[in-house]
Amino acid sequence: MRTIKTSREFREILRGGKSRVYDTLVVYYSVGGTPDKAYGFSLPRKYGGSVERNLARRRMKAALSRHEQELPEGRYVFMARKRARRASYGEMEEDIKRFVREVRIENGRQDEPRNYYRPG
Repeated sequence: MRTIKTSREFREILRGGKSRVYDTLVVYYSVGGTPDKAYGFSLPRKYGGSVERNLARRRMKAALSRHEQELPEGRYVFMARKRARRASYGEMEEDIKRFVREVRIENGRQDEPRNYYRPG
């Protein structure tokens, strides 16, 4: 998982890409134009202290890691919304699954990939 780290790269995606809003997060993305996938995670300081921000970032990364193979090549920035503080991991994962499904449909990949993960 390549991580977006520079403010320049974040700005390019935020200004030139598309966005989708969900209950727990906002996703800015730019599909294509790059041979790989890159992800950025951003949480404003008003979200909370470093402990709360890092917990939300870890939850987003964990939920994304289960579905990242389904995304087309591109650059993605995930920003947690304030209500994500009260949301469970399952709610955050559900929003990420919905985003993945919508991006696949938008890019002509409507077939559902097989999910070989079987909990417990």
